[in-house]
Amino acid sequence: MGASSRGASLYFILAPAYHGGGALSAQANLHPNILSLGNGNPVRNEEQICSCGENVSNFCPFWTKAREAIQTEIDDPLITLLPQSPYILPGQKANKAVNGILALIANELGPKCWKIVYEQGERFFGMHDKFLTFCQEWYPHKVFLDAERSNLKFMAMASMGFPARGVIHLIRDPRGYAAALKKYYPESTAEKLGMEWAAAHTRIRRLQSAFSKVPFLTIRYEDLMENPKDTTKKVMDFMGLNDEDEVARTMDPHKNHMLGLGGGDHTLTQPGGDNWREALSAEDQERVVRAAGVLFSELGYKS
Repeated sequence: MGASSRGASLYFILAPAYHGGGALSAQANLHPNILSLGNGNPVRNEEQICSCGENVSNFCPFWTKAREAIQTEIDDPLITLLPQSPYILPGQKANKAVNGILALIANELGPKCWKIVYEQGERFFGMHDKFLTFCQEWYPHKVFLDAERSNLKFMAMASMGFPARGVIHLIRDPRGYAAALKKYYPESTAEKLGMEWAAAHTRIRRLQSAFSKVPFLTIRYEDLMENPKDTTKKVMDFMGLNDEDEVARTMDPHKNHMLGLGGGDHTLTQPGGDNWREALSAEDQERVVRAAGVLFSELGYKS
């Protein structure tokens, strides 16, 4: 197992849900030298609509051909089209744990460490390598921005030798995160959501320390919401893309195959307004902040 030969640099968005990952992916996909596909990983045996408006499984020209390029198997145990990590053990928790340990070791000692699980590692590497090759042939690009927000996927691909050039760590005021989650999970307590927020960002910060050779850029959800143009430019600069490359005003139809945002044109996709002051009671706001702990202030947020 060696480094991928694909020409595009890989960048990863890491963040919990409701942190603007889909919006940043859509904005980045307007750049002529970037390909970004939203969460970019269809769930198998589910009806999903691509941003082109077609069914992912049967009619979308991009995703149907991507499936052929990857050469998926009928009896494949994977839940999604592309695995987030090598399939080593049948139990999800055990599989994540083993892959996490192997990725950390390989990051320190080199991709050859994955030969411990040679067959599974090669299959993971091969599927993603074929997919990236297909993406480059479909729409030539300099940067592929992965917005699936999977820590484990980043760890596996970076430690296997894929050209992981950077990570965009999206952060958000935990009160905004809690308010967004409570719309769909009203039974969740403020304390629980605050602790979830802190745990998720702590894991990403630990990855930044462990994968110290990969640069990380921290972007605030609030900045992306209030000033998407300048915030996106900051991300472009981080990727080494110069100002001479004009960002399109409308999505190139050939690139408009994003997932996780629903069908339709996402040229104007932006994060929703942060109305946590109205959505959360003063007591719940205080509970979220307390549960978030010291990370709340460390990330620059104030009560």
